[in-house]
Amino acid sequence: INELKRANYTCEICGKVGGTLHIHHKTQLSIIIENICFNNNITVAEANKIINSELFLKIVDEIIDYHTNNNIGLVVCKKCHSDIDKNYHYHEDKKNRKN
Repeated sequence: INELKRANYTCEICGKVGGTLHIHHKTQLSIIIENICFNNNITVAEANKIINSELFLKIVDEIIDYHTNNNIGLVVCKKCHSDIDKNYHYHEDKKNRKN
């Protein structure tokens, strides 16, 4: 929600105001979660097995704090988010074909 407020509820690519807005993570969310779990000496798979435990809730709080403190998201409308993802996957597919 902080990201949405910061962007004044406006898509940061096309300028569309309001509607359904998404947060496109500049760093993949899975990587952020993996890093926070690693820092807590637990794997993501292990964390998923201890939902509602004190450690799990601590990890969730750290993920929220990381988002709040690091401005990691780009506020985008559904169309722009789709365009970003298509472009990202195109480049990933191209890179994988080379390997």
